[in-house]
Amino acid sequence: MELLITGGYPRDNHARCKEGFRYAEAFVSVLDWEKEEFVRELRYKSPLEYSSESLTQQFKTGTVIGDELIVPSNIEILFIDIDTFKINRVITKPSFTDLHHVTVHDDNLYVANTGVESVQILDFEGDILNEYPQVEDATWKQFGESPDLRLVASTKPHFVHLNFVFFLDGEPWITRFQKRDAVSLFDHGKRIDLAISEGRPHDGHIVGDFIYFTLTDGHIVVVNKNTLKREDVIDLNEICNNKLQLGWCRGIEIVGDQAYVGFSRLRRSKIVEYGAWIIQGKQKQPARIAQYDMTKKELVKEVELGDKGGAIFTVRHIND
Repeated sequence: MELLITGGYPRDNHARCKEGFRYAEAFVSVLDWEKEEFVRELRYKSPLEYSSESLTQQFKTGTVIGDELIVPSNIEILFIDIDTFKINRVITKPSFTDLHHVTVHDDNLYVANTGVESVQILDFEGDILNEYPQVEDATWKQFGESPDLRLVASTKPHFVHLNFVFFLDGEPWITRFQKRDAVSLFDHGKRIDLAISEGRPHDGHIVGDFIYFTLTDGHIVVVNKNTLKREDVIDLNEICNNKLQLGWCRGIEIVGDQAYVGFSRLRRSKIVEYGAWIIQGKQKQPARIAQYDMTKKELVKEVELGDKGGAIFTVRHIND
Protein backbone atom coordinates (compact mmCIF):
# COMPACT_ATOMS: atom_id res chain seq x y z
CA MET A 1 0.00 0.00 0.00
CA GLU A 2 1.15 3.54 -0.77
CA LEU A 3 0.30 6.69 1.15
CA LEU A 4 0.55 10.19 -0.29
CA ILE A 5 1.94 12.66 2.26
CA THR A 6 2.19 16.45 2.03
CA GLY A 7 3.68 19.03 4.35
CA GLY A 8 6.69 21.25 4.88
CA TYR A 9 10.31 20.87 5.95
CA PRO A 10 11.45 23.36 8.62
CA ARG A 11 14.37 25.74 8.38
CA ASP A 12 17.43 24.83 10.41
CA ASN A 13 16.71 27.76 12.74
CA HIS A 14 12.92 27.33 12.71
CA ALA A 15 12.66 27.45 16.51
CA ARG A 16 13.86 31.06 16.39
CA CYS A 17 11.73 32.09 13.41
CA LYS A 18 8.50 34.04 13.71
CA GLU A 19 5.10 32.88 12.45
CA GLY A 20 5.06 32.66 8.66
CA PHE A 21 8.80 32.11 8.25
CA ARG A 22 9.50 28.66 9.74
CA TYR A 23 9.31 26.23 6.80
CA ALA A 24 11.87 26.24 3.98
CA GLU A 25 10.36 23.75 1.49
CA ALA A 26 6.98 22.26 0.68
CA PHE A 27 6.95 18.56 -0.08
CA VAL A 28 4.77 15.79 -1.42
CA SER A 29 6.01 12.23 -0.87
CA VAL A 30 4.84 8.69 -1.56
CA LEU A 31 5.36 6.25 1.30
CA ASP A 32 5.46 2.49 0.68
CA TRP A 33 3.84 1.44 3.93
CA GLU A 34 4.92 -2.20 3.92
CA LYS A 35 8.56 -1.43 3.06
CA GLU A 36 8.56 1.67 5.31
CA GLU A 37 10.29 3.61 2.53
CA PHE A 38 9.60 6.93 0.85
CA VAL A 39 9.78 5.98 -2.81
CA ARG A 40 9.14 9.35 -4.47
CA GLU A 41 9.28 13.00 -3.41
CA LEU A 42 8.78 16.48 -4.85
CA ARG A 43 10.13 19.52 -3.03
CA TYR A 44 8.81 22.92 -3.95
CA LYS A 45 9.18 26.65 -3.36
CA SER A 46 6.78 29.29 -4.65
CA PRO A 47 8.18 31.53 -7.42
CA LEU A 48 9.74 34.80 -6.29
CA GLU A 49 7.58 36.74 -8.76
CA TYR A 50 4.76 36.61 -6.21
CA SER A 51 6.47 35.24 -3.11
CA SER A 52 9.56 35.73 -0.98
CA GLU A 53 12.46 33.42 -0.20
CA SER A 54 11.98 34.02 3.52
CA LEU A 55 8.27 33.13 3.73
CA THR A 56 7.00 29.73 4.87
CA GLN A 57 6.74 27.01 2.22
CA GLN A 58 4.29 24.16 2.86
CA PHE A 59 1.81 21.95 1.04
CA LYS A 60 -1.34 21.78 3.13
CA THR A 61 -4.28 19.35 2.73
CA GLY A 62 -5.03 18.32 -0.83
CA THR A 63 -7.49 16.19 -2.79
CA VAL A 64 -6.79 13.31 -5.16
CA ILE A 65 -8.86 13.34 -8.36
CA GLY A 66 -7.95 10.51 -10.71
CA ASP A 67 -4.20 10.59 -11.24
CA GLU A 68 -3.83 14.16 -10.05
CA LEU A 69 -3.23 15.73 -6.65
CA ILE A 70 -4.81 19.15 -6.22
CA VAL A 71 -3.02 20.71 -3.26
CA PRO A 72 -2.61 24.18 -1.77
CA SER A 73 0.67 25.75 -0.84
CA ASN A 74 0.30 28.75 1.45
CA ILE A 75 -0.42 30.95 -1.58
CA GLU A 76 -1.23 28.69 -4.55
CA ILE A 77 -3.27 25.77 -5.80
CA LEU A 78 -1.12 23.22 -7.62
CA PHE A 79 -2.19 20.38 -9.91
CA ILE A 80 0.41 17.61 -9.63
CA ASP A 81 0.58 14.33 -11.58
CA ILE A 82 0.78 11.62 -8.92
CA ASP A 83 2.79 9.18 -11.08
CA THR A 84 5.45 11.59 -12.31
CA PHE A 85 5.19 14.44 -9.77
CA LYS A 86 5.11 16.84 -12.71
CA ILE A 87 3.39 20.11 -11.82
CA ASN A 88 0.74 20.45 -14.51
CA ARG A 89 -0.37 23.97 -13.58
CA VAL A 90 -0.64 26.50 -10.77
CA ILE A 91 -3.39 28.93 -9.75
CA THR A 92 -2.58 31.89 -7.52
CA LYS A 93 -4.47 35.02 -6.49
CA PRO A 94 -3.43 38.11 -4.48
CA SER A 95 -6.02 37.10 -1.84
CA PHE A 96 -4.40 33.69 -1.28
CA THR A 97 -2.72 33.47 2.11
CA ASP A 98 -2.36 30.57 4.54
CA LEU A 99 -4.51 28.27 2.41
CA HIS A 100 -5.30 25.08 4.34
CA HIS A 101 -7.43 22.86 2.10
CA VAL A 102 -8.78 22.53 -1.42
CA THR A 103 -11.44 20.09 -2.58
CA VAL A 104 -13.64 19.66 -5.65
CA HIS A 105 -17.44 19.73 -5.94
CA ASP A 106 -19.65 20.23 -9.03
CA ASP A 107 -16.55 20.96 -11.13
CA ASN A 108 -15.49 23.83 -8.88
CA LEU A 109 -12.67 24.24 -6.41
CA TYR A 110 -13.60 24.94 -2.79
CA VAL A 111 -10.69 26.55 -0.97
CA ALA A 112 -10.29 26.99 2.79
CA ASN A 113 -8.48 30.32 2.75
CA THR A 114 -7.57 30.44 6.41
CA GLY A 115 -5.62 33.68 6.17
CA VAL A 116 -8.68 35.69 5.09
CA GLU A 117 -11.09 33.51 7.12
CA SER A 118 -13.14 32.66 4.02
CA VAL A 119 -14.21 29.83 1.76
CA GLN A 120 -13.47 30.78 -1.83
CA ILE A 121 -15.07 28.98 -4.78
CA LEU A 122 -13.12 28.97 -8.03
CA ASP A 123 -13.64 27.40 -11.43
CA PHE A 124 -10.88 25.29 -12.95
CA GLU A 125 -9.68 28.28 -14.95
CA GLY A 126 -8.84 30.00 -11.68
CA ASP A 127 -11.61 32.61 -11.59
CA ILE A 128 -13.13 33.30 -8.17
CA LEU A 129 -16.86 32.65 -8.52
CA ASN A 130 -17.90 33.33 -4.95
CA GLU A 131 -16.52 33.95 -1.49
CA TYR A 132 -18.00 33.30 1.95
CA PRO A 133 -16.29 35.26 4.75
CA GLN A 134 -16.63 33.68 8.19
CA VAL A 135 -15.98 36.83 10.22
CA GLU A 136 -17.19 40.39 9.70
CA ASP A 137 -14.03 42.23 10.73
CA ALA A 138 -11.15 40.00 9.67
CA THR A 139 -7.66 40.86 10.87
CA TRP A 140 -6.26 40.83 7.30
CA LYS A 141 -8.09 44.10 6.57
CA GLN A 142 -5.36 45.95 8.46
CA PHE A 143 -3.24 45.55 5.31
CA GLY A 144 -5.48 47.79 3.19
CA GLU A 145 -8.26 47.59 0.62
CA SER A 146 -6.64 45.35 -2.01
CA PRO A 147 -3.34 44.08 -0.63
CA ASP A 148 -1.26 41.30 -2.17
CA LEU A 149 -1.60 38.98 0.81
CA ARG A 150 0.77 36.44 -0.72
CA LEU A 151 3.59 38.62 0.60
CA VAL A 152 2.18 38.82 4.13
CA ALA A 153 3.82 36.36 6.54
CA SER A 154 0.77 35.99 8.80
CA THR A 155 -2.68 37.52 9.25
CA LYS A 156 -3.11 36.06 12.74
CA PRO A 157 -4.82 36.21 15.15
CA HIS A 158 -7.69 34.35 13.51
CA PHE A 159 -11.13 34.27 15.08
CA VAL A 160 -12.37 31.16 13.23
CA HIS A 161 -9.33 29.62 11.48
CA LEU A 162 -11.26 27.33 9.15
CA ASN A 163 -9.23 24.25 8.22
CA PHE A 164 -11.20 21.90 6.01
CA VAL A 165 -14.18 21.73 3.62
CA PHE A 166 -16.36 18.62 3.23
CA PHE A 167 -19.80 17.90 1.76
CA LEU A 168 -22.93 16.33 3.25
CA ASP A 169 -25.67 15.69 0.66
CA GLY A 170 -24.08 18.32 -1.56
CA GLU A 171 -23.98 20.93 1.21
CA PRO A 172 -20.55 22.38 2.06
CA TRP A 173 -19.40 22.16 5.67
CA ILE A 174 -16.24 23.51 7.31
CA THR A 175 -14.21 22.63 10.38
CA ARG A 176 -13.51 25.64 12.60
CA PHE A 177 -10.34 25.36 14.62
CA GLN A 178 -11.00 28.21 17.04
CA LYS A 179 -14.71 27.45 17.48
CA ARG A 180 -13.96 23.74 18.06
CA ASP A 181 -16.73 22.56 15.78
CA ALA A 182 -17.87 21.88 12.23
CA VAL A 183 -20.74 23.82 10.68
CA SER A 184 -22.66 24.11 7.45
CA LEU A 185 -21.17 26.88 5.35
CA PHE A 186 -24.62 28.33 4.68
CA ASP A 187 -26.35 27.60 7.98
CA HIS A 188 -24.21 27.73 11.12
CA GLY A 189 -27.19 26.40 13.08
CA LYS A 190 -26.27 23.02 11.64
CA ARG A 191 -23.33 22.21 13.88
CA ILE A 192 -21.19 19.31 15.08
CA ASP A 193 -19.68 19.97 18.51
CA LEU A 194 -16.03 18.89 18.60
CA ALA A 195 -15.08 20.33 22.00
CA ILE A 196 -14.09 16.87 23.23
CA SER A 197 -10.75 17.75 24.79
CA GLU A 198 -8.28 20.62 24.88
CA GLY A 199 -7.36 19.93 21.24
CA ARG A 200 -8.76 21.76 18.22
CA PRO A 201 -10.36 20.12 15.15
CA HIS A 202 -8.49 19.90 11.87
CA ASP A 203 -9.53 17.45 9.15
CA GLY A 204 -13.06 16.15 8.56
CA HIS A 205 -12.49 13.16 6.30
CA ILE A 206 -15.59 11.26 5.10
CA VAL A 207 -15.40 7.51 4.54
CA GLY A 208 -18.64 5.59 4.04
CA ASP A 209 -21.25 6.71 6.56
CA PHE A 210 -18.81 8.39 8.92
CA ILE A 211 -16.84 11.62 9.27
CA TYR A 212 -13.45 11.24 10.90
CA PHE A 213 -12.23 14.40 12.61
CA THR A 214 -8.76 14.77 14.06
CA LEU A 215 -8.14 16.92 17.12
CA THR A 216 -4.69 18.44 17.42
CA ASP A 217 -4.03 16.86 20.83
CA GLY A 218 -4.37 13.31 19.48
CA HIS A 219 -8.05 12.33 19.33
CA ILE A 220 -10.10 10.83 16.51
CA VAL A 221 -13.77 11.78 16.68
CA VAL A 222 -16.10 9.57 14.62
CA VAL A 223 -19.44 11.16 13.65
CA ASN A 224 -22.32 9.54 11.76
CA LYS A 225 -22.78 11.72 8.67
CA ASN A 226 -26.51 10.95 8.47
CA THR A 227 -27.47 11.71 12.08
CA LEU A 228 -24.55 14.06 12.94
CA LYS A 229 -24.26 12.12 16.19
CA ARG A 230 -20.96 11.17 17.73
CA GLU A 231 -20.31 7.41 17.38
CA ASP A 232 -16.86 7.12 18.95
CA VAL A 233 -13.93 9.07 20.37
CA ILE A 234 -10.53 7.40 20.18
CA ASP A 235 -7.95 8.92 22.50
CA LEU A 236 -4.56 8.15 20.96
CA ASN A 237 -2.88 9.42 24.15
CA GLU A 238 -4.53 6.63 26.15
CA ILE A 239 -3.27 4.08 23.66
CA CYS A 240 0.29 5.11 24.51
CA ASN A 241 -0.61 5.33 28.24
CA ASN A 242 -0.25 9.13 28.14
CA LYS A 243 3.53 8.81 28.37
CA LEU A 244 4.41 10.44 25.06
CA GLN A 245 3.97 13.89 23.55
CA LEU A 246 2.31 12.68 20.37
CA GLY A 247 2.77 15.87 18.36
CA TRP A 248 0.42 18.06 16.36
CA CYS A 249 -2.26 15.76 14.92
CA ARG A 250 -3.78 16.67 11.53
CA GLY A 251 -4.15 14.39 8.52
CA ILE A 252 -6.03 11.09 8.65
CA GLU A 253 -6.80 8.28 6.23
CA ILE A 254 -9.13 5.35 6.91
CA VAL A 255 -8.62 1.96 5.26
CA GLY A 256 -11.03 -0.63 6.64
CA ASP A 257 -10.72 -0.51 10.44
CA GLN A 258 -7.23 1.00 10.26
CA ALA A 259 -6.52 4.71 10.76
CA TYR A 260 -3.35 6.27 9.36
CA VAL A 261 -2.67 9.49 11.24
CA GLY A 262 -0.11 12.21 10.53
CA PHE A 263 1.75 13.78 13.45
CA SER A 264 3.95 16.85 13.14
CA ARG A 265 6.70 17.37 15.68
CA LEU A 266 5.39 19.91 18.15
CA ARG A 267 7.08 23.28 17.77
CA ARG A 268 7.48 25.91 20.45
CA SER A 269 4.94 28.35 18.99
CA LYS A 270 2.17 25.74 19.20
CA ILE A 271 3.06 24.94 22.79
CA VAL A 272 2.88 28.62 23.73
CA GLU A 273 -0.34 29.30 21.78
CA TYR A 274 -2.38 26.15 22.32
CA GLY A 275 -0.38 23.94 24.62
CA ALA A 276 -2.43 23.84 27.81
CA TRP A 277 -2.91 20.13 27.15
CA ILE A 278 0.81 19.43 26.94
CA ILE A 279 2.34 17.96 30.08
CA GLN A 280 5.97 18.86 30.56
CA GLY A 281 8.35 15.95 30.85
CA LYS A 282 6.69 13.79 28.22
CA GLN A 283 8.99 12.31 25.62
CA LYS A 284 8.78 14.24 22.34
CA GLN A 285 8.07 12.28 19.17
CA PRO A 286 9.32 12.95 15.62
CA ALA A 287 7.11 13.76 12.66
CA ARG A 288 5.59 10.48 11.50
CA ILE A 289 2.64 8.49 10.21
CA ALA A 290 1.05 6.14 12.76
CA GLN A 291 -1.27 3.21 12.05
CA TYR A 292 -3.98 2.46 14.62
CA ASP A 293 -6.41 -0.44 14.77
CA MET A 294 -9.63 1.37 15.63
CA THR A 295 -11.43 -1.81 16.70
CA LYS A 296 -8.75 -3.02 19.08
CA LYS A 297 -7.67 0.53 20.03
CA GLU A 298 -4.03 -0.39 19.44
CA LEU A 299 -1.02 1.22 17.82
CA VAL A 300 0.08 -1.08 14.99
CA LYS A 301 3.11 0.66 13.52
CA GLU A 302 4.80 4.01 12.91
CA VAL A 303 6.99 5.36 10.10
CA GLU A 304 9.04 8.49 10.74
CA LEU A 305 9.18 11.27 8.18
CA GLY A 306 12.97 11.42 8.30
CA ASP A 307 15.85 13.47 9.65
CA LYS A 308 14.35 16.78 8.53
CA GLY A 309 11.18 16.24 10.54
CA GLY A 310 8.52 18.68 9.53
CA ALA A 311 4.80 19.38 9.36
CA ILE A 312 2.40 16.79 7.91
CA PHE A 313 -0.99 17.68 6.42
CA THR A 314 -2.33 15.30 3.73
CA VAL A 315 -2.41 11.55 4.36
CA ARG A 316 -4.07 9.71 1.45
CA HIS A 317 -4.16 6.08 0.35
CA ILE A 318 -3.36 5.93 -3.40
CA ASN A 319 -2.35 2.34 -4.25
CA ASP A 320 -2.70 -1.17 -2.77
